[in-house]
Amino acid sequence: MQRMQVNISSELHFEAGNILVVDDEVLIREIVEAHLEDHGYQCKLAKDSDEAKALLKKESFDACFIDVHMPGESGMDLLAHICGNYPDTVSIMLTGERNTAMAVVAMKMGAYDYVTKPFQHDDLLIRLHQALEKRQLKLQNRLYRERLEELVKVRTEALHERNEQLKRLSLNTIESFVLTLQMRNAYTEGHSQRVAYWCVCMARAMEMDSTQQLAIYHAALLHDMGKMAVQDAILEKPGPLTPEEYLDIQRHPLVACDILQPIVQVVEEFHAVVEAIRYHHEHYDGSGYPCGLRGEEIPLSARIIAVADAYDSMASSRAYRTTMPADEVIEELARCAGSQFDPTVVDVFIRSCRQTGTHMTAMSGEIFTTEPWDPFLVQKPSSRVPIDPLQEDAESRKRRVG
Repeated sequence: MQRMQVNISSELHFEAGNILVVDDEVLIREIVEAHLEDHGYQCKLAKDSDEAKALLKKESFDACFIDVHMPGESGMDLLAHICGNYPDTVSIMLTGERNTAMAVVAMKMGAYDYVTKPFQHDDLLIRLHQALEKRQLKLQNRLYRERLEELVKVRTEALHERNEQLKRLSLNTIESFVLTLQMRNAYTEGHSQRVAYWCVCMARAMEMDSTQQLAIYHAALLHDMGKMAVQDAILEKPGPLTPEEYLDIQRHPLVACDILQPIVQVVEEFHAVVEAIRYHHEHYDGSGYPCGLRGEEIPLSARIIAVADAYDSMASSRAYRTTMPADEVIEELARCAGSQFDPTVVDVFIRSCRQTGTHMTAMSGEIFTTEPWDPFLVQKPSSRVPIDPLQEDAESRKRRVG
């Protein structure tokens, strides 16, 4: 894996800096100033804390020499002010006392060093140089962290965009799968979209979160994808299936899972989609397939798809039977609640049909709604007059679907 590199060598240079000297003795101030300026430093002088604070407001300083004992506010108070407000300025304390305890206190407060008077000029210069080296290292580390955080942010955004592109590619693949299945079998045209629509209606009615709603939507779109591996002669057979043919049909949830497994490797959230597809033909009483799960062993998303799938299959024309009237479909769902279907999901479905103001045509594949269009849905609402499958009588439906 390529290492991330942060180049800061060209951004920071160690040069003689701007130094503030704070001491109530004029002679000390002038001696320090003269010695530092001989070595290329620029100095500003202050006789007490008030003058020092005024200078600090006007310009920035790399380092500050502070006399511990001054009239008015003490050097220790000024040290606290500088550490709290100007953290990039290093402080060196000056004192005529050899008080180790005070030196320890000053260092704990944030002073870099503690020099006693009288001092050797070279010693003062060495202490200042060491303090500025520490300041340089501190600034370099901070700049490095900032650059590293910025680089990590850029890399993270790039990775997120790549993941989003992979997700979009996966979703485009899903749409292609759905279209392929519909083009293969005219009887199921629009079936997956309608099942997906009803599933989202139920998921919202059951207050599932947006991630769960999106997963169940995709699962519903793809729930029959495994039928691409089933022979057309079986799918379009007008009469009863043989036991062998029925076993072939029962393979389709597992086939769909196998087809979708590569997407799961790319989009982790798709695991929930695959699980819903795998178990959407399980029955609430354990008599379904492929695993014979029962009750809440079956994922909720699969129980929801089972109801929506059964509704649309019965409400649509198939090669082996004609369309059932909407009221009979609802009666059949209610009759099978507790055996084939989760009774709670059936109840939610029936209430969703009657309360959401949603309508759809069974055969055209178009979805209609009287409410704002749902972004989960792949089609836009039609301007045609909507037809409510719960209110339409059997004779009207028969004429409409031919």
